[in-house]
Amino acid sequence: MGRVQGKVALITGGASGIGLSAATIMAKVVIGDFNVVGAKEAAAAIKRQGGEAVGIFLDACLQREIYPRSNRIHC
Repeated sequence: MGRVQGKVALITGGASGIGLSAATIMAKVVIGDFNVVGAKEAAAAIKRQGGEAVGIFLDACLQREIYPRSNRIHC
């Protein structure tokens, strides 16, 4: 956990499955998923447990969507 302490993690595909599992162990996380409703629901669940999270639409297949977002992500 030391490497991510104090940082914000961008989890692609975080609305369900392995991505959601990874998102729930981070202190600060942005959940990017094609399923924006699921991403926002996952973020809300993390917030209810005391974490910091935001759910956004993200098509991880498109590099042009990932890099600009990673430079301006804040929880």
